[in-house]
Amino acid sequence: MYGIHADIDRRKRAEQELKEKEAALSRSQKLSGLGSWEYDLSTSLMSVSEQLSTIYELPNETVKGIYGEKIIHPDDRERVKHYFSEAISNNYIREIEYRIVTKSKKIKTILNQSELIRNEKGEVLKIIGSVLDVSEKRKIEKLIQFRLGFESITTVVSRDIINLPLSEISNTIHSALEKLGTFLNVQRANIVFYDENYSTRKVVYEWIDPNAKTKNSSLNQVDAIDPHSFFTTEMKAERIAKIDRVDDLPVEAKSDRRLLTNNGIQSFTAVPLLIGGILKGRLGFGSEVTGSPKEPEFDALENQLLRNFAEIVINALERKRVEEELTQERDLLSSITENSATSIVVLNTKGKILYANKSSEHVLGIQLEDITSRSYNSKQWEAKSLDGGEWKEEDQPFTVVMRTGKPVYDIRHSIITSDKQIKYLSVNGSPVKNQDGEIVSLVFLVTDITENLLKERELRASEDRYRTVAEQTGSIVYDYDISTGNITWAGAVFSITGFKLEEFQNFNIDKWTDYLHPNDLDRVIQELEEAVSKRTKFRSTYRFRTKYGGYTLVEDRGVFLYDKNEEPFRMMGAMIDIGEKKKAEEKLKESEERLRLALNAANMGSWSWEIHEDKLTWSDKAFQIFKIKPEDFRPNLQTIWNVTHPEDRPRLEKMLKDVLEQNTEGDDLYFQHRILFPDGEIAWVEAKAKLFRDKSSKPIRVVGTVTDVTERRKAEEELKASETRFQTFYQFSNEAIILLEKGKIRIADSNPAFQKLFGYTSEESIGLNVARLLSKESLHELTRKKFAIGGKDSIEVVAKKKNGNSFPAIISQRIFISKGSTFFSINIIDTTPFKEAEELRIINDEIRVRNRLIEIQKNELENTLDNLKKTQSQLIQSEKMAALGQLMAGIAHEINNPIGAVQASNQNIQECLNRFRSLLPDVQIAMGTLNNEMRELSAEFIEQAVQSNEHFTGMEQRNRKKAITSILESKKIPTRLAVSYADTLVDMGLGELNEKFIPLLLLEQSELILEYSALESYFFRNTKTVQVAVDRISKILYALKNFSHFDIAGERISASVKDTIETVLTIYHNQLKKGVELQKDFEDVEPILCFPDDLLHIWTNLIYNSLQAMQFKGAILLRLKNLGKELMVEVKDNGPGIPNEIQERIFEPFFTTKAPGEGSGLGLDIVKKIVQKHEGRIELASVPGNTSFKIFLPIER
Repeated sequence: MYGIHADIDRRKRAEQELKEKEAALSRSQKLSGLGSWEYDLSTSLMSVSEQLSTIYELPNETVKGIYGEKIIHPDDRERVKHYFSEAISNNYIREIEYRIVTKSKKIKTILNQSELIRNEKGEVLKIIGSVLDVSEKRKIEKLIQFRLGFESITTVVSRDIINLPLSEISNTIHSALEKLGTFLNVQRANIVFYDENYSTRKVVYEWIDPNAKTKNSSLNQVDAIDPHSFFTTEMKAERIAKIDRVDDLPVEAKSDRRLLTNNGIQSFTAVPLLIGGILKGRLGFGSEVTGSPKEPEFDALENQLLRNFAEIVINALERKRVEEELTQERDLLSSITENSATSIVVLNTKGKILYANKSSEHVLGIQLEDITSRSYNSKQWEAKSLDGGEWKEEDQPFTVVMRTGKPVYDIRHSIITSDKQIKYLSVNGSPVKNQDGEIVSLVFLVTDITENLLKERELRASEDRYRTVAEQTGSIVYDYDISTGNITWAGAVFSITGFKLEEFQNFNIDKWTDYLHPNDLDRVIQELEEAVSKRTKFRSTYRFRTKYGGYTLVEDRGVFLYDKNEEPFRMMGAMIDIGEKKKAEEKLKESEERLRLALNAANMGSWSWEIHEDKLTWSDKAFQIFKIKPEDFRPNLQTIWNVTHPEDRPRLEKMLKDVLEQNTEGDDLYFQHRILFPDGEIAWVEAKAKLFRDKSSKPIRVVGTVTDVTERRKAEEELKASETRFQTFYQFSNEAIILLEKGKIRIADSNPAFQKLFGYTSEESIGLNVARLLSKESLHELTRKKFAIGGKDSIEVVAKKKNGNSFPAIISQRIFISKGSTFFSINIIDTTPFKEAEELRIINDEIRVRNRLIEIQKNELENTLDNLKKTQSQLIQSEKMAALGQLMAGIAHEINNPIGAVQASNQNIQECLNRFRSLLPDVQIAMGTLNNEMRELSAEFIEQAVQSNEHFTGMEQRNRKKAITSILESKKIPTRLAVSYADTLVDMGLGELNEKFIPLLLLEQSELILEYSALESYFFRNTKTVQVAVDRISKILYALKNFSHFDIAGERISASVKDTIETVLTIYHNQLKKGVELQKDFEDVEPILCFPDDLLHIWTNLIYNSLQAMQFKGAILLRLKNLGKELMVEVKDNGPGIPNEIQERIFEPFFTTKAPGEGSGLGLDIVKKIVQKHEGRIELASVPGNTSFKIFLPIER
């Protein structure tokens, strides 16, 4: 009995151990997600573990045959059956992978690994195996494979786009479409650009699979599209649009359906192409077979990769566009250099001429190849000083620049041209230095001043007692940064303005306008705005105030550079002092009886004639002079003959023929002739030209200028008429007139009236001392009053005739110039019989003068009123732009902050991706060992970390880490790991540890899972940061666009008042966030009919006034209320308030309480006018600590 009991106990213990092992095995299988099975060949029965039945979602039972055979995927079922039969027949088993379709309709991928159990004879008794659900693993592998394949294409494309020259970008993009289309297994890929209204599209790149059934090409084809079609609507919403079959399109998407059907497309994917948030076009992939639904993870990954590829493509195309613009700008600069009327030469440090532009031939008088073969001091120049003396080496521009390292301005000298003509030149030059400050080359601008210099000499010869007008004629070159308003100056600043160059560098755009003559300011600003709006060159003549308070006349020319948004960001130009030329003309006009010469350089046009092609080219000014529209212009010589006066045409044709046939000396042409306009008007033009010949002396081209000299011709005719009038007046005047040469007291000439009054003959009066014409008392009185000939006073005297009789008279005088000499015309009026009549006449003359002045003042007031009306809208925009200018620094700071965040986040994302790639294989293995419950818990933990927006710093961060460390230590986690886990969790934004996640931290794989979760968290938090930063920049740019827009349509439109306020708040965000408490109380108010741009000015003025009043520290309340028939907007601040005595005056024009230079005094006046324009009203209430402006606007929808 004892022995039997012993065997039973041993058996029970064995059975208990077996049960315990089976239970441990079951627990292990649950934890690892591994199921097991056993197939008995003798009974054909198959038993499975509980975990396997869980995977199959079937009851845990022993079955005859293959367990779960019915749920094996139909495409895999026969293969599985064959697998088992082959294993038995061949005594060999291997692993197999197949799919099952569970009761919950899930398709799972199963990895089945088996072994054969044999008896002592080697016969197979059983087959045992394990089953693992590898669905997630295969999905991840598929995603990784897809991502790697896609990224390899985009990496190659991105690398090629960055490294290849501009000319090869198009081929690279086409190759990328081919690679990606092949990878995605589609038959067609293209890139489409939309117009601004999304009404037409153009296919700019296209790839069609050579094996495609339909090969219709749409490349470069422009098609009309429906702006509201399905694909266009999705693109405008910045969403990727996908259809798996054409029938999936909405019923109304007829144009989309027609487009796909015509190209044989069944499934299609469209990706928006965006630049700065603006839709430019779309990337499209079409397949000739219908698509199938994709798993969400795969679809999301594909969408993200497509967006990345789209971004690479559109950025490449944008770079191509920008580089093409830069090329155009370089060509423009080259064109300016080549077409400049000034000679531009470049020398090396040895003095050798390296380069000269085309104008140098005309300025220097020799051919280009001769110029570049010389140095600055070549003897062939025969250079001398202006007076014909030696031009010393130390005085030459090259020597001065090399010695001082500084620019030189208006250094003048003369040279002898190849045709032995003397030319007088003005030289401005500057060194070109490297980054070490060493001179590497020198640039000089050489101006032909021969004509001006000869005119000055002619003026000095005809007016020998007037001093020479010899001012420097250099140019001021400037570079205007439109975004900042700053201007960089160079050139002849001192000679034109009187300011030193370093002083003038402080002149920004505002200070520049301050120095414009008030009568020229509005015109110049208008010309600037027109040049920007019409995208033309800027050209203007205006008066500029010098350092000494006077004004000098300058000619200003400039060109604008435009950014990728077609907005001007820079202007470069030059100012030329034409004041001296103007003064010389005015002096010449005075010396020739106040007649003006019509020599205005601003009226000069340029032209060229290609002789062999008979091709005529005109500048814009030439079109204006000849009054021919460019679209009506026929570019041949006949056009000139058509407008030439018939009487002048034969003379011009002969002159041109003589030059072409070398019947004249030299190849220069000069002629004046009349032009006859269709309306019968006649104008005079002056043309100067140069004939160019080829190496065989055959004429090839004529280049010249044309000037409208109509006014000058009129002035010459008026001068002749004036001389006739003077002689008539002098000879037949009833007043006695004598002429005295300046500095002499003897009569040079007298008129008949003098001879009759005083009794002298014409011969007796010549050389007569004027003292003999006055009594001793009058001479004494004149001496006492210091009456000098040449003064401006008239005086009563007692005159004495030849016979000694005296009579009362009045002497007056005036100055005139005749034949180069200055004379005084002295009028002597006998007042004896006419004193009372003279007094009455003087009174009547004064009345007439005053009436005339009143009439002139009336006309000026009417003109001023018209001008004020015309410029009111300009003042509003100027005020707005002035406010925007004050904010630019802050706005730049606002944009730089999110850009910095994007840059930092991008770097963090790259680091996360690099670590993620190295960690992924280990994570996949670790996840594969977890059961479903743990995998779901892990996914939930990652999702919570990704969604967390918390960020802890300082003391709060340390306290939360300590709390989590304490919890983990209580769960028997070693202190080292507890501290590390706590650091990671808090950095992920999880300040509190949820109890349900603690089991994850107790696993063997917890460190790996936690690091992977942290990477996921950091990745998504950085992408959120990028999105927030991009949204912030977009909001600022949208606000700037609305703020700077100026509506001149003059019609009310429906707009939201709240949106206009928010736009201004966005602009002032930088000022408001630094010490200003902003409160907003906005009721819902429907859009109203208004002028939204004008409303922007109201809120800008009131809010900025509040900020200034509070010195940018305090509280502002903005309130928007619906009062039924009207709405009310209130701007309230707690500043010092507005004194009662000036409250009624603050709306007056030009009234301001700000310091000089800080306010125009127009802001509130314009606000009031805008409110009145809206038929509203404005109310003010102010006490210290509480100032409120209320705007009431009628609600009209």
